[in-house]
Amino acid sequence: MKSNIKNHSYFLFFIISLLAFNSPAFANEAEGAETEYYRVENGNVDPGTFLGWSMYHDTCVTCHGVGGSGSEIAPDLTKSIEKYSFKKFQNWVLKRYLVTLPADAVSAENTTLVRDAMLAEIAKAESKEPGTIDMPKWGANPVVKSRIRNIYSYLKARADGVLGPDRPGVLKE
Repeated sequence: MKSNIKNHSYFLFFIISLLAFNSPAFANEAEGAETEYYRVENGNVDPGTFLGWSMYHDTCVTCHGVGGSGSEIAPDLTKSIEKYSFKKFQNWVLKRYLVTLPADAVSAENTTLVRDAMLAEIAKAESKEPGTIDMPKWGANPVVKSRIRNIYSYLKARADGVLGPDRPGVLKE
């Protein structure tokens, strides 16, 4: 009987361990993940996310660092990307004109007020103080513009912790 209890204890320990290590809390790069933006399996990514990695390293790495981890002159994108929906990220990178208006200012009667507020924000964004660096507005670059979703996908995978900073492989479709 003692042996039977011991066997049941080992079996129970095995089941609990299996459940614990397969829970989402233990999900990592090795296991993989999939969202509407990316698919990651064992350090390999879908072709679109790989294009995002490539585009990021062609255009953004100099300021934002390897894997989007930030530098002395630019923020850590793996932290700030969590604040941005794809649409906000797209506007930020391509246009850089984010205007926040009071709720009562957005109406048909206040079109002049809205226009003036937008022009003031644009002028403020265009002015540079000595010793500051402005991120380029990438909207005029057709390659960046066409790959903006891919860049977002790559940075989302990095921010979600399912992809490391090294060059990913490409999943075979």
